[in-house]
Amino acid sequence: MSKNRDIIEEIESKKIRSGYSSKYGYSSRIDQIDTFVEKLEKSISEEDGELLRYLPLAIVATAETFFRYSYQEIIDKGEPYFSNAVHYMKEQGNVKFDIEYLIALQGKKVSVGEIFSHLFKVNNLNDVNTTLSRILGIKFLDSLKKINYSDSIVLRINSRKFKLHFSKYIESVQRIFEYRHILAHEYAFNLSLNRTQLIQDYKNFRFFLSASDYFIEKKIGTYAPEYQQGMNRYARNKYKKSQAELNKLMKQVRRIISVSETILVGNKRLFNKSFKDWERFRENYSNSFAELFKGGTMAPLIYWSCMDRQTKYFIDNLRDEYSIELKKLF
Repeated sequence: MSKNRDIIEEIESKKIRSGYSSKYGYSSRIDQIDTFVEKLEKSISEEDGELLRYLPLAIVATAETFFRYSYQEIIDKGEPYFSNAVHYMKEQGNVKFDIEYLIALQGKKVSVGEIFSHLFKVNNLNDVNTTLSRILGIKFLDSLKKINYSDSIVLRINSRKFKLHFSKYIESVQRIFEYRHILAHEYAFNLSLNRTQLIQDYKNFRFFLSASDYFIEKKIGTYAPEYQQGMNRYARNKYKKSQAELNKLMKQVRRIISVSETILVGNKRLFNKSFKDWERFRENYSNSFAELFKGGTMAPLIYWSCMDRQTKYFIDNLRDEYSIELKKLF
């Protein structure tokens, strides 16, 4: 990686401008573009020509951000995606991690997934298809066409049309990417944009993004049902998995402390007390957020999601604190 670019600073600046640190900001951006498109559909003004030129710029910028966050999510999920991404990144050129990147990773300012996703190209559909195919280990577009969308209340209504006319959707995506490139880099005074066609292309692109999101989450095991009861159950099951992981780790740490109470591992009695204190903190902390939705159907989702998040934080901290001793005994 060239020192001429401060990749860490670029990533941090993007986060600040975005207001989001994950792909889920894309749905809010899509809502804004939808409002704009609705106005275009109702308008009959001859002055809409310049406004039409904005649409490809907006949807491609949204798509680029969405796919970069998706790359990050996939890579940070772990194996085999991490290794796939490393192999693919190596093919892009002579990749070296300078000390600045190692410091940023150690300080948890950024993740490997963030760095890689920031560097992967998202200039056109071929870039997206190639990158997702390589890091997921599948043929992305082929898989997108074949997957069953029945789990999604939103997508399953139009999934048959999407599969039946898949090539038309892909043509729309490619056309929008092409328009964006032209409009961003040329005067393009003579580029003619058909209002009806462009709006339909946008709607097809929009569905393509939603389908991609669904496919990726199903593939890496992060998909949550869209109905509230399902989301609540999903959040609780995620917490139960994290808790099981913590229980296993706690047995290992207690064994380490039992073998030798030293300055490196602490005192077992006080360690157990601190753990009980942390469990009370986790419970109260999670309830402090769930209480805002008391009596509502979202309360369990908020509670279990917070419990899961705090449990994972604690697991990471324990592994960092006892990393050397864990390697010795296990």
